[in-house]
Amino acid sequence: MRRFSLVLFVITILSGPGALAARVPVQDPVPVKKHSNIPNFHVTQIEKLLGKKLSFFQKTQLKILRKKLQKSSGIQDPTDKQIKQGRLSALMGGTGLAFLVIGVLTGLGLLALLAILLAIFAIILGARSRKGNKNHAGLFGIITGSITLGLLLLSALLILAFSGVFF
Repeated sequence: MRRFSLVLFVITILSGPGALAARVPVQDPVPVKKHSNIPNFHVTQIEKLLGKKLSFFQKTQLKILRKKLQKSSGIQDPTDKQIKQGRLSALMGGTGLAFLVIGVLTGLGLLALLAILLAIFAIILGARSRKGNKNHAGLFGIITGSITLGLLLLSALLILAFSGVFF
């Protein structure tokens, strides 16, 4: 018995891991050409295709996968115009934030007013540059423009609060 186990072990080692797998033909249960619209299938259609019922967790995973596939399929590379808009948006957002800080610290109201315009244009251009793609410069412009407008609103409220208008 011991000898048989040893011989079987040696044959298994010498034959390699792919020896048995090479002999068994592998067939794709769902050919891609025939069913290329799988992400749009309903749960019942997939159950018919597989020939068995899906559990609750499998149905949930299928819905999550379908949403991820729909999100990833709509994303494209940004065009040259969108890249330029994203860079301009980031530049305007950063400059608007800097103008706001300098304007508030030095008391120059003109720079704060210019910061408002730059922030609004940064948000608009950032939104245009991010349509249908992941333009990170456009996102940076949207974020810095929003921060600029938020800080401007906060500083305006603080100025009004400490000037005695509310009391």
